Amino acid sequence: MTVLSQSHPNRDYSYTQSRELSWLRFNRRVLEEAGDESVPLLERLKFISIFTSNLDEFFMVRVGNLFDLSLVSPEEIDNKTGQTPAQQLQEIYSVVPGLIEIKNRLYTDVAALLRRQGVCDLTMEELTGEERRFVNTYYKAKILPVLSPQIVDAHHPFPHLANKSLNVALALRRENKHAFGLIPLPQGLPPFFQLEDGRENVEEGILIWVEAGEKSYCLFVDELLGEQQIVVKPLPPYVNSFNVKDYGISGCSILGDGNISIILDAGGLYAAARNV
Repeated sequence: MTVLSQSHPNRDYSYTQSRELSWLRFNRRVLEEAGDESVPLLERLKFISIFTSNLDEFFMVRVGNLFDLSLVSPEEIDNKTGQTPAQQLQEIYSVVPGLIEIKNRLYTDVAALLRRQGVCDLTMEELTGEERRFVNTYYKAKILPVLSPQIVDAHHPFPHLANKSLNVALALRRENKHAFGLIPLPQGLPPFFQLEDGRENVEEGILIWVEAGEKSYCLFVDELLGEQQIVVKPLPPYVNSFNVKDYGISGCSILGDGNISIILDAGGLYAAARNV
């Protein structure tokens, strides 16, 4: 079938194709690799990740350029398709949801297979009591101090959101007042939090004998990394506000490589363990 442009009736577009739709078909072939059951599971997961990052860049560059062009020169005709920028965008918007649906289905299938191998995303409801306490402690110590919630209202304009950044959006209500909130997630935070199996059998771990005052305790640890003399520094005030001393943490020290080491209080650990 021969396709002629309304603005250029003598131009034949049957031998050319949309660059954007052609690129989306290429990205669909990446998904087909993720659906190939002969490919190792982690490789299939990697192909899903490649598809997602490709699509992010596609919207940032190609879709972004078309959107800008639709505002600056809405009647400009593409020399490959004979379409305006708005028409090209509509075709993209009609194709992408189907690709996202395929990606979500493949991720669900791959995640279910990885769970059988012991690799899985856990919800808070799936955690044990000890694991939940461990996650809560990590959140209060590592994540909460670096969060900066923002309110968007008449006095606080909508902030700039960096490309590919993660943000938590909130609809806030207090009595008859409504507001919109944002919590940008710092890019320095790790994308995953891995629960450590640790050592549970005494024969597999190490017992350390420590003395605190008139009492003696044994600490069960996974590994001894070394011994060195350090200068103990007090914890920052914002850390103390989370009552970390109740969990047996008494201070910190800066190691020779610049990393911060937490100082444990044996008596505090014993008291925390008795309160569990």
